[in-house]
Amino acid sequence: MKIKLLVLALTLGWGFDVNAAFVPVIKSGRSIVTVSYGAGSHTYSESIYGNGSLASLADQMKGIPYRLRTTFDELLRPTIEDKGASFLGSSLTGWPVLKITPMPEGVLLANLSGISYHLRANYSGTRYGIVTFSCTNSTSIDNISVTGQYGSAANGEPLKNVGLTSNPSTSTDCDSNLSWIMPVLWPLLANVVNNAIDQRLLAGINSGVEALKKDLVFGASENYLLGIGRLISPSTVVQLPNGQSFPIGQYVQNNISYLLSNSSIVIETGPGPDMTPVQSGNEPEPILHGMVAKIRFSSPAVSFTVDFSQQYDVRWKWDGKCLHSNQRCQDPR
Repeated sequence: MKIKLLVLALTLGWGFDVNAAFVPVIKSGRSIVTVSYGAGSHTYSESIYGNGSLASLADQMKGIPYRLRTTFDELLRPTIEDKGASFLGSSLTGWPVLKITPMPEGVLLANLSGISYHLRANYSGTRYGIVTFSCTNSTSIDNISVTGQYGSAANGEPLKNVGLTSNPSTSTDCDSNLSWIMPVLWPLLANVVNNAIDQRLLAGINSGVEALKKDLVFGASENYLLGIGRLISPSTVVQLPNGQSFPIGQYVQNNISYLLSNSSIVIETGPGPDMTPVQSGNEPEPILHGMVAKIRFSSPAVSFTVDFSQQYDVRWKWDGKCLHSNQRCQDPR
């Protein structure tokens, strides 16, 4: 009997609707940095409001996927449009992981991974004067791995592993004004059109990879980790369990050239606190926390980790968006 009443209640729209959600609204927040060395650590934070450097650095880090997507758009859009297709849009999934490794040749290799790129394009036209068609292509470039070189080797040539690798795939769906009367011929024609578009786009990706490879050798003067000083201030001191302290901030400032030239560095990036609306019958927790970046330095002289995150204090607003107008989508609190 209780089960029947529950089903009836859901049918009549009692309680919350599956499309209604709690939306987070930020009340206050902090950017948090934890520097870990040995068995000790030092944590400090600043408000996300005001003129602090951490908030602006967090915004820059969170914008990395957008900048990467823009780079791929600028690379592939001309190829698509040159082939008579229309660029419909793109997306980039994943969060970048950057690995920097010193090489015996006296250069640094920076490898970027953890992302996939997806685009959609449209191709339309007429065949044989009677068949009109409109084709939508979906292309995915998965498991992208980009390796760039900082500095020049003795012979002036880039290392062999400089370049881009990925797993590209593409598929096309077409509609025709004659497909309903050509059940046998049209699939054959559609396959011809699809294969032509697929091969053109894959050729464009391959040529784009070669073009990108030429741009991946940077000058030795590039200060690509200038932002580390914004995370570790010169006054940062780590207290160790044995009672001693290590002035890691001063050490980094005095030895930045050595660290950048001799350290294996891994930088993981993240979106920060998840601000996605929550579909639930209960109000979520009032605190959201998420990683912005995690940096690991490992050199013959010293190893340390920097964790960069943000924490928001939020209030949850009920959006009241219901699937059906006859449902009562009241706030469940």
